[in-house]
Amino acid sequence: MLPPRSTQMKHTHKIQGEAALKDFGYLTSMITKRMNQQHGARLLRTAQEKAKAENRAVTQEEMRQLTEQNYGLEPYLPDQDVQAQSTPFKRVLTYLSVKVEGDKAELRLDDRVKNRKAILVRVDGRWYVAGIF
Repeated sequence: MLPPRSTQMKHTHKIQGEAALKDFGYLTSMITKRMNQQHGARLLRTAQEKAKAENRAVTQEEMRQLTEQNYGLEPYLPDQDVQAQSTPFKRVLTYLSVKVEGDKAELRLDDRVKNRKAILVRVDGRWYVAGIF
């Protein structure tokens, strides 16, 4: 279940600033989530490298500090298969089909995990993601 829209907007404002709220929607929220995850992963990797150099594990106090630095969300590392890619955090999408009917579009895509369907709607000349299934 997603947090309330107002909570998502506050979180987006903290990470991306005021400009991101102008066209806030599902895609903006997902971009914010990914940016936050990448930021947290960088913080955690740095802390782990420092702890490893000192021949110890990251402490709970350090994790608390990392969580504060990561906008209140506990940092984590992405799955191993994502780390193994030459460009971490990058998904390759293959568009299988695109069907546009007026102000609605349906995309079928393969994200290398499974085939997905995305529904987009056009509002005032701009496309917004209505859902990904």
